[in-house]
Amino acid sequence: FQDEPDPRPLPEGNIVAGAIADIFDALIATLGDTRLEPDLDDLLWSAVNLFHRATDRIERELDDNEQGQRRSQREQDGAEVVVMGGGPVAGLAAEVAHEIPVPVLDGVSCGIRLAENLIDLAPVKATRGSFARPAAKPSSGLSPALAAWVERRED
Repeated sequence: FQDEPDPRPLPEGNIVAGAIADIFDALIATLGDTRLEPDLDDLLWSAVNLFHRATDRIERELDDNEQGQRRSQREQDGAEVVVMGGGPVAGLAAEVAHEIPVPVLDGVSCGIRLAENLIDLAPVKATRGSFARPAAKPSSGLSPALAAWVERRED
C-alpha cells in the first residue's frame, strides 16, 4: 500500500500549530519543578526532532514524486518540446533539461522574451483580431482617467 497516496486529508495548519504548542506547554507544566526537570530539555528536543523527521520524510516523498514526473516527461511519446508552464515551476526547466531528451522551455521566460521581442519589433497596433483593443465597456469605481480609458472616451 506504500505506492498509493493516503486518502486522508491533512490537518489544518493552525490547528496543528496550536496542538504542538499545547504539547510543549503540557510537558513543561508537568515536568517543571519535578525530579524530571533536568531531562526536560532533552525531551523537548526529542519532540522537535520528531517533527523534523516527519518533515524530512514528506520532503523525500515530494522529491520522489518530482522524479516520477521527470521520468514520465522523458517517456512521453511524440513530445518534441516540453514547456514548463506557470510561475510555480519558473526556473525548473534549467534543472531538468539534462534529463529530458527534447528541448525544455521555461514558460515564464518564454513569455518575457516574447514581450521583449514585440517591443523591439514595434509592430503597428492591431485594429481587429485577438490583439485589438476590446470594445468600450461601462465601468464604475475607477479613477476618472482609467474609467475614460476603459470606456474609450479619450479617443
